[in-house]
Amino acid sequence: MNISIVVDHWARYQPEREALVCGDNRITYNELRQRVNKLANGLISLGLRPNDKVALLMDNCNQVMELQLALSKAGAWVVPLNFRYTAGQVRFFVQHSKAGFVVYHDYLEERLAEVDSGALAPGGLICLGGGKRSGRLDYEEIIASGSADEPENAADLADIQAIMYTSGSTGQPKGAMLSHGNWLWNAMGFNLVLSPQALRSAVVAVPMFHTAGLHCVALPVLLAGGRVVILPLRGGFQAADLAAAISREKVTYTYLAPEMWILLSRLPNAAEYDFSSLECCLGAGGLLPPKAHEKLARDFGVNVMMSYGLTEAAPIVMIATPEHKDRNPDTVGRPIFFPEVRLVDDRDADVPVGAAGECVIRGPNVCHGYYKADELNSEVMRGGWLHTGDILRRDDDGLYYFAGRKKDMIKSGGENIFAAEVEEVLNRHPKIMESAVIGVPHAKWGEGVMALIVVRQGESLSESEVVAYCKEAMAGYKRPQVIEMVKDIPKLATGKVDKVSIRKQYGALYR
Repeated sequence: MNISIVVDHWARYQPEREALVCGDNRITYNELRQRVNKLANGLISLGLRPNDKVALLMDNCNQVMELQLALSKAGAWVVPLNFRYTAGQVRFFVQHSKAGFVVYHDYLEERLAEVDSGALAPGGLICLGGGKRSGRLDYEEIIASGSADEPENAADLADIQAIMYTSGSTGQPKGAMLSHGNWLWNAMGFNLVLSPQALRSAVVAVPMFHTAGLHCVALPVLLAGGRVVILPLRGGFQAADLAAAISREKVTYTYLAPEMWILLSRLPNAAEYDFSSLECCLGAGGLLPPKAHEKLARDFGVNVMMSYGLTEAAPIVMIATPEHKDRNPDTVGRPIFFPEVRLVDDRDADVPVGAAGECVIRGPNVCHGYYKADELNSEVMRGGWLHTGDILRRDDDGLYYFAGRKKDMIKSGGENIFAAEVEEVLNRHPKIMESAVIGVPHAKWGEGVMALIVVRQGESLSESEVVAYCKEAMAGYKRPQVIEMVKDIPKLATGKVDKVSIRKQYGALYR
């Protein structure tokens, strides 16, 4: 058994129901199973073997999902790559993962300029579209050449399905090894929280090279027998395209990073779109500013439930249901089924209720460590628990709250300050759209607090006004000593704030 069961099952029981929609492509479960089997057999005929690695340099499309399933049937590993990588980065990740095959979109071909074809398997370059590189094979021709019979040597639950390179928010990308069982346990936990009605039709508007697009949307919805609408991101995320897709396809569920929800809330013509089909909206990667949340509720009738997760946990750990949000809008909820969660101090002892501690996790959703990183694995997976590096709190009701990254903790004058807590207070100001907080050297306190602030469109805000607000809204030791008004805040492709980039640009400042 592997993740391809989600298609095989529904191809038997609802063969004519649409499984994938992308542009003009509308593919039923039966058609998807046929294409997946033919693709798997076609790749096997090219020499693909169990445990071979296949890198994907692709924009969002139905073919990404086809490859995820076909490679599972062939027992191979998937290595999704960020299509915004430079040629040098693509070379590094192909070499690091020891990928023997690369499947890519033709318009991304220049990103393969530094990849040595001689280091790949024969026929190891597979292109969607035209392409100009010699020796490439055509994706659709491989499908046309393959048998529709069930392939041999399919993977099992314990087998690795993917090397998922983390977003690099800590500065060093790491390849988390995730198995078929990890993904399926996550999808089942997801489906036990979200209703079957919510999973009827979903739209993927986040990158499918990241676990969010694949495993917060696509796989859980396919497990439920629903339809997955896929939005290409070649031109970047477009809130209007998402709104149109929700209206047109009667979408019932979607997942977005906070930045994307903010862009959706800024659409000026909300009345043109029908969001009445939406039953569940999920967000993660940071807290959604209250102003954006209020505008989404008012203009679109959208109530975003926040969640907490990470790539290494396949990825969802907690979801805040409407009941949880009614108790406290800032919560990330409670753990979904299957993962066990503890909050611990630096000695791995449990912290008391209300105290901040590092979130550690174990369960069938937790990855099998990092690829080619034994020393790191010994540290991160010590005691049988995944040490996330994330700081959370738990209240008396068992609700959890994200406080920040352990690496984002600012130590100022003997006090521990979590950047996310300062950002949360700043984002409540009616003129602040979003903020990012880092620690910077301080002559007296060791570290000081620096805040980058983006002012809401059409508003003006001075540094002195921010200082006055902080005096009223937060404890003195948490107040920013350095305030920079900026047009935008650097983001990673996943929508997370790029703290590495911010520290490089501003980290040497102090006053």
